[in-house]
Amino acid sequence: MSTFLAIEANDDIPTRSAFAYRDLHLYQSLAPGLLLLLTRFRATRGDFALEASAPGAEYVVGVGHGDDDTLMGFGGEPILEPGLYQPAEVAGRIIHLLACGTANKLGADLVRSGARAFIGYNSLVIVHKEIIDDFLECDTAIDSALLAGDTVAEAHRKAITLFDQHIARLRAEGSLLKAALMETNRDSLMSPLTDRRLGDPNARLP
Repeated sequence: MSTFLAIEANDDIPTRSAFAYRDLHLYQSLAPGLLLLLTRFRATRGDFALEASAPGAEYVVGVGHGDDDTLMGFGGEPILEPGLYQPAEVAGRIIHLLACGTANKLGADLVRSGARAFIGYNSLVIVHKEIIDDFLECDTAIDSALLAGDTVAEAHRKAITLFDQHIARLRAEGSLLKAALMETNRDSLMSPLTDRRLGDPNARLP
């Protein structure tokens, strides 16, 4: 199983909720030494540059606020942004960002800088409390699939399958607004499966 570097802003209600879920359902289940976690005061540009410039983690995950070309860490500090990061920080890696809009410009820029593949969202990520656990289950399935040896395309498909299951259940329960919110998140999930600018759909971790 490959090691990975995780950035968790973990500094406001949405990002704290995301970290709590991911810590319980992903991080705590990992073997010792598998995860390098940069959270809260370590989710900064300097800490990421230091850790990512060293050889090691084949997989980079970022959870924080974002826009078309920026992933932000603790306190909104830009961590990944065109012209800010060095290619060595991303080269040869698969990158998954749970952050609004980053699939629009940042994902392709990371691939041009040498990342093997990018998976993330091209619009606002909705983390409303009524759907947050369902949504995070879908997104965290990407990490679990990649760490288990699936390709980026396979991981994307597994996440979509989970989205579809939750959407169907919510509709059956009459929770049409919740189903619509989940559909919005599902439809904004991008990877090389949907946009070839985002790298190799067959990329997998060693």
